[in-house]
Amino acid sequence: MKAAFRRLSENGENYSVPPLRRQPPAVYGEHGVVYVHEVTVPRLAQKTKGHVMLQSLNHLTLAVSDLQKSVTFWHELLGLTLHARWNTGAYLTCGDLWVCLSYDEARGYVPPQESDYTHYAFTVAAEDFEPFSHKLEQAGVTVWKQNKSEGASFYFLDPDGHKLELHVGSLAARLAACREKPYAGMVFTSDEA
Repeated sequence: MKAAFRRLSENGENYSVPPLRRQPPAVYGEHGVVYVHEVTVPRLAQKTKGHVMLQSLNHLTLAVSDLQKSVTFWHELLGLTLHARWNTGAYLTCGDLWVCLSYDEARGYVPPQESDYTHYAFTVAAEDFEPFSHKLEQAGVTVWKQNKSEGASFYFLDPDGHKLELHVGSLAARLAACREKPYAGMVFTSDEA
């Protein structure tokens, strides 16, 4: 059950403030199942002014060329919870995010040098980063980038070349690091960390 948004008014502007979001604690369970580290994430106020507001990322649907290989990768190696499977797809979850693997005969492996920077980053607890990264390396995943940013990151590919990342950190930590050493042309639009 989702908590209701709070409505606020300030200087004649209407805002909607989503509730705090809690996630289950991070542990490695049996069979390598991974849960996201427990955090409370404040969501920023969003102007309403008659516009539809996005609340969160609902799900990812990834086109896959070999459903069994992808289910094995996402469920057994990465530890997402498998909820349903059918001839051309599967539903899994990682915390509140659900992932749909959808067989697509047109999908083929895309080498990282032939695709853009678009990627999907998953939170991992600091104490779990090294063992989980090592597990992925031992499984032979392809590394597509070395980390040069704030926070520990491990960049790897799924069987179809989708770019993925394990990341330790938050937007607040990234912004704090950027305030110390901003990217070229970076402008901060709020005083929040």
